[in-house]
Amino acid sequence: MVACALAVTTNAQALLFVSTWFSKIWELYIVRIQLGLLFATSLWTIARAARRRLGPGASLAFCVLTATQFHLPFYASRPLPNTMACLLTNLGLAAWVKGGRPHLVIALLASAAVIFRSDVILLAGPIGLHLLLTRQIRLPRAIALSALWVAISLAATVLVDSVFWDRWLWPEGQVFVFNTWHNKSKEWGVSPPHWYWTSALPRSLQLAYPLSFLGAWLDRRARPWLAVALAYAGIYSLLPHKELRFLFPALPLFTLCAAAGAQVLANRARKLGPWARRGAAACVAGALAASMLFTGLTAACSLRNYPGGEALVRLNDRLLADPRWGPAAPVRVHIGNDAAISGVSRFLQLDESWISYSKVQSEEGLSPEQLAAYGFDYLLSGDESPGRADWKAASGAEQEDEAVDSEEESRIAAQLEAALTGRAGAAQEEDEEQRLIEERRRRRAQIMAQHAQRAPEAAAPDEVLPPPLLERQLAERVAAADKPLPRPGSAAGGIDDEEDFLALSGADDSDDAAGFELFRGGDGGAGSGIAQAPDASGIGEARDDELERRLSAHEAAVGLQIVRGDMVGKNVPGAQAPGASQRQEPAAQVEKEEEEEEDDIFASTPTDVRRKLAAQEQQAAEGPAPGAAPRGLLDNYDDAEGYYQFQVGERIGPGYEVFATHGRGVFSSVLRARDLTRGAPAAGAEPPAEVAIKVIRANETMYKAGQTEKVILRKLAEADPQNKRHCVRMLSSFEYRNHLCLVFEPLDMNLRELTKRYGRGIGLSLSAVRLYAHQMLVGLYHLRACGVIHADIKPDNILVNARRTQVKLCDFGSAMFSGDNEITPYLVSRFYRAPEIILGLPYDHPLDMWGVGCVVYELFTGHILFPGKTNNEMLKLMMDVKGAFPRKMLRRAEFAFRHFESDALMSFTLVEEDPVTRRPTRRVIPNPTVRKDVAALLAGQAPDQRAKLAQLVDLLERMLALDPDKRITPREALRHPFIREPIAG
Repeated sequence: MVACALAVTTNAQALLFVSTWFSKIWELYIVRIQLGLLFATSLWTIARAARRRLGPGASLAFCVLTATQFHLPFYASRPLPNTMACLLTNLGLAAWVKGGRPHLVIALLASAAVIFRSDVILLAGPIGLHLLLTRQIRLPRAIALSALWVAISLAATVLVDSVFWDRWLWPEGQVFVFNTWHNKSKEWGVSPPHWYWTSALPRSLQLAYPLSFLGAWLDRRARPWLAVALAYAGIYSLLPHKELRFLFPALPLFTLCAAAGAQVLANRARKLGPWARRGAAACVAGALAASMLFTGLTAACSLRNYPGGEALVRLNDRLLADPRWGPAAPVRVHIGNDAAISGVSRFLQLDESWISYSKVQSEEGLSPEQLAAYGFDYLLSGDESPGRADWKAASGAEQEDEAVDSEEESRIAAQLEAALTGRAGAAQEEDEEQRLIEERRRRRAQIMAQHAQRAPEAAAPDEVLPPPLLERQLAERVAAADKPLPRPGSAAGGIDDEEDFLALSGADDSDDAAGFELFRGGDGGAGSGIAQAPDASGIGEARDDELERRLSAHEAAVGLQIVRGDMVGKNVPGAQAPGASQRQEPAAQVEKEEEEEEDDIFASTPTDVRRKLAAQEQQAAEGPAPGAAPRGLLDNYDDAEGYYQFQVGERIGPGYEVFATHGRGVFSSVLRARDLTRGAPAAGAEPPAEVAIKVIRANETMYKAGQTEKVILRKLAEADPQNKRHCVRMLSSFEYRNHLCLVFEPLDMNLRELTKRYGRGIGLSLSAVRLYAHQMLVGLYHLRACGVIHADIKPDNILVNARRTQVKLCDFGSAMFSGDNEITPYLVSRFYRAPEIILGLPYDHPLDMWGVGCVVYELFTGHILFPGKTNNEMLKLMMDVKGAFPRKMLRRAEFAFRHFESDALMSFTLVEEDPVTRRPTRRVIPNPTVRKDVAALLAGQAPDQRAKLAQLVDLLERMLALDPDKRITPREALRHPFIREPIAG
């Protein structure tokens, strides 16, 4: 059996290799011809066994009766588990009928049950009982043989399927649990107990059905065969969900009994007179003719009962006649669930390179917006009623459901014409921002709902709980989050491997790190626009006024307008990094989708909001207008969207005085305030400490998401009592006028602003990149130790202190615990989105490592590494740098069909915009190759530090591994030579 499994695997691999020479339709022909020949061969072995046991007449009758049955030949070449199981069960039945080889019967039936269909046990049980009762085999030997072949078959099927699916898999075991243990097969439909006896068997066997009972009565040798067949069908009748293909293993037994009866009748007819023999022959011929006629009528009726197939034929005709489609303008057709199970076949699909068919099943189906986003031009769908089908245009929400009748052909044609093309590009650009926002809101709401339902006393036995590190339920986390936070420097808390962490973090993890330069170019003076602090302490030691003076001189020299807090500036002439010419994206470019959903706690405020806040501040400074009444208790403190409308000078919470704003995001607004909780300052004393307060919107979903962020921030703070692990620190939290408020330590700017201010379009110095990379990796190490995924690493969410010597990860609004990750293609800001997110693979901590790799590249070059406008373009840019994706990743990916073809090579489909028509066009790339790897992109950078640059290239290559399982971990990255070894000189 193992040799057979290896042969099957080798044959499949050979088919994959040969399939590269042919189109998809020829692949299907090759597979189905092989299956059909194997199925016919297995039936021929039964005919030979009948010849040996019953005689040549019975063998001939078996062949004739089988050929006149419609359903069995119809399914003979279909790649279904039932068909494949029959290849072995037919051989087992032949060995049983022939007699004398019980061990072969047990081996074949056990293998069929384990590998293809577990219901073969219902056939093997009665046959085994017959072998025991007739003393063809002893019970101990039968048990030993069964156990042996079950083990061999299990090893073979797991070996083969694990090779093809790239994970340990026993398919039939999962099907058995689905159908039997969970009893979910009934969701596909329920039939009455008599359906097999009164509908399925008569339609399939036709003349052989009544003749089988007659044969068992006339020939006692056929009685065990009929008894086994009746037992098999009787047990299956108890299951609610019924299909004819479930009875395939027993159909040859019914036909054998009918063949035995036909032979007995033929032998007895020879003793009659010539006219009687002729009459009997005429009756037999008439019965066979009637059976063939019934088969023909059944086939004709079946054709009328497959509206999906008829609809696909008509759609194909329109595609061929439509001048808009052709090799220069490919078309994509999505086949819905109902159409797929109502007659759509690969044989009906056109063998044209410019037509792509998608048959990915989805229980809920795809919405018109999803169809447009995935780039489908036509949708073929329908309801479950026989003889009906409908086409749903991907360009609108209105959906029509029309019967496939001759008098309505014109209406169907009109509907097909209404399936407009070119919607994908415009709709995706227009709706992408709102879609992303709603996606994140839904994800957060679902995660919080899952947490709320995970009370220990109400948890289901089979419920998947968070990992051991996070076994506490959300209610306990929220309750604990209200306790006072440990002050930095206290001895409590911390992770278990403190010594290992200190060894990894090294001496650079300090505000007193060795001096470094932010500007690229080495020793320069003020005249060149390069700021350098005295005593080689780095630019972070320079005074603010000196920095501003030198920066102003530099701006005037290069014509660069730098506005603090503004995310877009003018391009620096000639400052584009080598290797980035294909991108042509400015360093400060920001995605549209992210500008609208920005929730960084120190993000820049939109222009209209900034003007409104400035007016409020000016009014507060001038005092209330004459006759103006103060805001009363009955006033509405929130705007229409749930944002808190603060006033300058207002005291909120236990004692925080608001004096400015940091910005507003989708989920919250951020205020700058003075901490008065320690009392008013005395005369001449230092002013109160400044804090940043994140005020969550007054919305139930936002409130729950804020509670999750609060829990995560508290856990990170508890595990970092010394405040040395580079995650922003939540000082406290409180609720104020139905708003959840989170109080943070103040930090100066984020890395995007820093890069724009000091990078001059070519990035920061190698020493600065090394320092910041080291600290970001320490932050990732801390997140991993706490079981937290940040899920939105980007320069905007990494804050820098005023001395520019320390960075911290911030904005944990998208963060989650490791057990709460839900697959969605829009997690993380697009430029920093890992490939596993886009492809729909399970994700974990390596997701954040990808983001850090992109940030490190951007810090050093001043340019975004993957500035894709869509997820599809992001994949193309990734492959330009890293090469083709491993096929095992694509085979496991939930969203791979959106970007890759279903051919053997899994070719990439690039969606581009035609420069003339502005319509999306698709270009298939069979073998994506590396255009410029990381080494090529960084070629020519820092020529005086080639050794260190080579280390940076190696680190980035490992950070940006396409396969998340092969991506470097924070522990490994902290031990990398680029981080561990200081820069010479």
